[in-house]
Amino acid sequence: MLISYLVPVYNVEKYIRKCLESILCQKGAGFEVVLLDDGSTDSSGAICDEYAKAYPKIVRVIHKENEGLLAPRRRGFQEARGDWFVCVDSDDYIMENHLQTIADAIAKYDCDMVMFDYESFYPDGHTEPSGIDITDVQIYEGNGKQEIYKKRLLKNKYNNMWSKAIKRSVLDFDTDYGVLGVRNMCEDAIQSYELYTRAQRIVYVPQALYAYRRNIASISANITLDYWHAIRVSADLGWKYAKLWNVPEEVARAYGARCISDYCNFLGWLLMKSDLDEEQQKKVFQEVFLENEWFDMAAKQYRKEYLSTKYLKLRNPMIVKSICERRS
Repeated sequence: MLISYLVPVYNVEKYIRKCLESILCQKGAGFEVVLLDDGSTDSSGAICDEYAKAYPKIVRVIHKENEGLLAPRRRGFQEARGDWFVCVDSDDYIMENHLQTIADAIAKYDCDMVMFDYESFYPDGHTEPSGIDITDVQIYEGNGKQEIYKKRLLKNKYNNMWSKAIKRSVLDFDTDYGVLGVRNMCEDAIQSYELYTRAQRIVYVPQALYAYRRNIASISANITLDYWHAIRVSADLGWKYAKLWNVPEEVARAYGARCISDYCNFLGWLLMKSDLDEEQQKKVFQEVFLENEWFDMAAKQYRKEYLSTKYLKLRNPMIVKSICERRS
């Protein structure tokens, strides 16, 4: 069995060495490392080449023009030789028992996907658990997959590509995600829907095998019109798969409420940005409240308790007013 570690790389010269060292020390199965340099303008590409030279039988580098995060991941799946794929973000790192735990789970449970826990770490050095509410080994298959479908729809922490090991037969190699027009944001969420669908047996192991870097300073920079588009695409895909999975009505209603919450919070941040002129604000507002078919359905299930929170009211009065009018 060969495991392919896929690592998209873009301007991470401060972090890439720690990421690669955490992978190269793994034991428990054969593995390769596919580095996808997405047109880095710092020394990241040179560092990748350095590791490929030092570990020629294990590490490969693909240099390409910058396309954002989604395209390199898809390229990595195409280029990888492994029987299983594991994604690692280049500013994160994995625990030393990462590969062994995954290999043991594959052998023991004969599954198509292995999911695992993670922890977050911050610039000041402190860490925190993921908050995932599964405490024991769980197997999801057949009708039992409804439980993992519910978790996937209702909580972002089940989106992550890097908290999964994926069997080659599960990957949808022929899907062209480029037509969605998404580059960097929500790419994990967009790709994970089909993986959950295609995996016949999914096993979750409760060990924290991944360390995820939290960068609070980057959040405000992500509040862009491109991110707004990605959120819309991801939400629409969620509705598509909620129907395909035939989830219970209460799960669909809860997903609707979550979408409205995410939309309103993000829209509020977006409308507050000083670099959006009045015409751009009107355009975005028109799209979400006047030209979005599923919004009408979801708004009927939206909880008035959320509308009363200071968090939403502080964002933009138009949002609260519009939702209240739609509920009447």
